Amino acid sequence: MQRYFVSETGWGTNEVTILGEDVHHINRVMRYKEGTNIICNHPDGRAAICELLVITADSVQAEIKQWLNENVELPIQVTVAQGLPKGDKLELILQKGTELGAFAFIPFQAERSIVNWDKKSKKKS
Repeated sequence: MQRYFVSETGWGTNEVTILGEDVHHINRVMRYKEGTNIICNHPDGRAAICELLVITADSVQAEIKQWLNENVELPIQVTVAQGLPKGDKLELILQKGTELGAFAFIPFQAERSIVNWDKKSKKKS
């Protein structure tokens, strides 16, 4: 089931209004019809199964059928300890680790590290 991220203004008491590029995606790409179910994500992290009611060229109206009880956090907290790499590799490690759900990062100056933390921190300032 497709997920759509709906802005705060699109949420009503029992209905959702989808605007923007998602309307094109629902209407032209997925070719959904009235009665199709989708998942709409609220900005506060909650998600609901919604049924499409009205599809126009500018907006999509959907009715909230059921709120989902989803837990998106990892059941454990993973900490990544990483020796200082050369270049901008640390930024890539932080980015990908965050995407995978790492809780914390500990960069450290290893015995065989070529990079010096003092020089690296001054360069980033």
